[in-house]
Amino acid sequence: MSNLIGIVPYINMRAYSLVPPPADCKLIQLSPKQMIQAFKNGTLTAAAVPIGGLCEIKGKYTFLSSFGISARGCIDSVLLFSRRPFDQLDSGCSITLSGESATSNHLLKLLLGYELGFDNLPCFTPPGEQSDAELVIGDAALQRLHHAPAPYIIDLARCWQERHGLPFVFARWIIRSDASAALQQSLSGWLESVSASRDQWLPQVAQAAAAQLGITTEACEAYLHRVHYRIDTPEQQGQILFQQEVKRHGQLSPSPALDRLRSTDS
Repeated sequence: MSNLIGIVPYINMRAYSLVPPPADCKLIQLSPKQMIQAFKNGTLTAAAVPIGGLCEIKGKYTFLSSFGISARGCIDSVLLFSRRPFDQLDSGCSITLSGESATSNHLLKLLLGYELGFDNLPCFTPPGEQSDAELVIGDAALQRLHHAPAPYIIDLARCWQERHGLPFVFARWIIRSDASAALQQSLSGWLESVSASRDQWLPQVAQAAAAQLGITTEACEAYLHRVHYRIDTPEQQGQILFQQEVKRHGQLSPSPALDRLRSTDS
């Protein structure tokens, strides 16, 4: 029986589909919010899991070496499209959260809290409702940036970097804690091979993504160059700080809209 390996269906992880995983492994595409549940229920052996959901699987995983998805400044795929300046999105406003997110919704709440005060946050609404701003992630954010920009576009990774002077980590590669050492070594080697062959796969991924999203190949290449796949010391520090800040300030403030969202955001 194959070990299922979870990846998100965004272009920043498409290279993992180009470099074959170990023979006893099979890739499966899931949104960030789906990844956590699939790992919790035992469907996945390993995955690129959003750090916003790691607390839900504590004790069930170990990191696969130092690999993940991070940004040192602008990323262009975690964006708030707003009709108002960021510092005016207070309690009198509403923001539509991402239905795919397991990390970015929490990041947005923190950044707004830093700017406006955690007792002055806007009303958060689930996808599909009209609001003053909307959080969009993944390929949809990159596509919208080029085709349907808003008066104000806030890159959340850039805001985090400016606030704390640290990169932001969106996901970490993990494996089940009861997986064999041989499988862990095999998957770590696969991740290393993807990282090492970046110069070879990046033009191919960028060209295919450009056709899919209707933007230039140059824009896709620039985006992929901003994505970091190794989690070095600064990234680890940024990840730890984010997890501490989420714990310190709590989850998204309760509201009727968020009650409807809880089943789709971890």
